[in-house]
Order: sequence, then structure tokens, then C-alpha cells
Amino acid sequence: MNHSFESPGKSLEHDDVTRLAEMIIRWAEGEPVIARPNPLEFIAPLSKEELAISSRTHFSSDEIASDLRDVAGARAMFKKLIGKFPGDYEKLVANKKRADALEIIIAFWGETMGWFGGALLARTSEYDDIKNGVDIVMEIELGGGEERIAFAIDASMASKEDVIKNKIDGNVEKVLHGEKSEVKYFKSPKDGRRASLSMIIPVVIGVDGRHTDELIIETVQALKFRNTGNRLVAGSLRGSEVLENHPCQMAFLEEAVSQLEMYLFLLAEKKDARYVKPISTITTILAYLKDVLSEKTKAVRSDISLNERTDDYLSQDAVLGFLRRNDKKLKK
Repeated sequence: MNHSFESPGKSLEHDDVTRLAEMIIRWAEGEPVIARPNPLEFIAPLSKEELAISSRTHFSSDEIASDLRDVAGARAMFKKLIGKFPGDYEKLVANKKRADALEIIIAFWGETMGWFGGALLARTSEYDDIKNGVDIVMEIELGGGEERIAFAIDASMASKEDVIKNKIDGNVEKVLHGEKSEVKYFKSPKDGRRASLSMIIPVVIGVDGRHTDELIIETVQALKFRNTGNRLVAGSLRGSEVLENHPCQMAFLEEAVSQLEMYLFLLAEKKDARYVKPISTITTILAYLKDVLSEKTKAVRSDISLNERTDDYLSQDAVLGFLRRNDKKLKK
């Protein structure tokens, strides 16, 4: 059964977009290239190649069972919490589904459509999403090695700017105190190696609610879902010209670059040896992302219609707007 929907230019009801978000989530659960890693996959001993990139040498079955109980408890807590707001219950559930769909969209199209150049993107486990606040790990291969940057995805509306600020402030505290975002259950999108990562830099990227809805609609249109028994499969994984040239990638890149530049600004006065590696890592990743942003900016400027659409998109997005307005404040 194929599905077709109105173009993003036409208005869809909130419930309709939520239904499309549910389809994306259902598809991702059964699609190996985009599914979350399962902690149970980490019971088997790590290989020599896996140990080379892992900050942990092993994962005990008892520890994994405890982590899975924590996830179940967090789910129950979320249901209990939103149950205290019966008037907003459906809206809160719908917003969670839209945010989850955005995470999948960025991880899948971000790699497939080259939104971040040649970088590979991997979703994190539900445990790392909940406990460590990391939704996606971007893997960049530079000079024979890999650099990894943790992406904490946010799909907040304009009224949620305090949420964005709190996340960025939390990341700044980690960086300034020589800490790194941890990902306990990582599975490399490059070669499937399992590992626990501690040497990654956190940033927050996202688009506002209206642009999230547009991406959800465009994704469902491109994937051409069909039901096959109990699974929802994509009729096409090739994407579309709309997604390949989507202005959201410019927003994501500018957001990431802005935060990495802020980290370097704040770390400039740090002379402690423990900051040498973080500064080096941030500098390397920043140079890579700025090169990608520069190349994409040139391509956009050479196409009048794409240039106009991108400028309009970037000027209206609430998440990017918050970062642009508060750049100097965040550096204090």
C-alpha cells in the first residue's frame, strides 16, 4: 500500500503530521541502517578492533540488564509525568513523536543526502538518549583516523528557547570542566564496531516545530512507505532533490559551527593540560564543518531559487535564530 500526501506548502492538521511521524518511527525500528543499537548486542566480548576505539573493555550482562530497567523506568516516568497534564497530554505525546522523527530524519538523510559532507551518522541507544542526552554520533574520517562529534538533537518550537539554552549551557559546562559527552552503547556506521565512547564533543542542532513538520512530510513523500506484513518498508531510499538541497542542512551546519567556535572562545584562557586534546578535537571538527558549510554556501549562491529558499528558511527558523541572537551572551 503506497501513501501520498499534500506538499509542505499546504497545511496539514497536527494529528496528520503526528501520524506521519509515527510511520517514520515504525519504519526506523525495522530498518537496520537506521535502527538504534540494542544494548543486548554488547554482551558478547569486544574484538581487538572494537577495543581499539572503546573506553570500556567489556559490558556485563548484569550492567546491561540494569540499564534496560533504567530505560523502562524512564518511559514509565514520562507517562506518569505527562499524565499530570490531561489537557496537554495528546500534545505532549505528539511533540515527543515529532522530535523522535526529526532525530531519525537527521541521522538518515544527513548521511544519505550528504548534509554533513561525507560524514557518517549513527543513532544512539535509547539508554544514551535518556541518560546521556546524546541522540546521534557523527563519525568523520580524517587522515586515516576517526573524529566523532555527538549531536544532541532538539526539535523545539520557538516558545522552547529556554530548553535550547539549558541544553547548550549544560554542554558548555561539560566542555569547560574538561568533561566529554559519553555514549555507552555505540555502533559504528562505518564498520559496525561496538564501543563505549567518552571522547566526543556535544552540540545541539535542530529546527523549529513548523520546519520539523515540513521535514516529516517531505520524508514520507520520499520514502514511499508500503506495508509488508507486520513491517513498514520504504519503497525508495534514494531521497529526492528537495531533500538533497534542503536548507535545513545549512541551519544544522551553522548551528554546529557556532557552538564549536563558542567552545574555542571559552577555552582560549584554559592552560591546563587536560584541555589540549579537547581543543585539538574541536579545532579539527570545526575546520571540517566550516569547509562543508563553505562548499554548500557556494552551491546555494549559484542557484537563484535555492538561494532565496535557503535565505527565507534560515531567517525564519527559531532554533537558528536563537543562536544568532544569543551568540555573544552564550560566550560570557
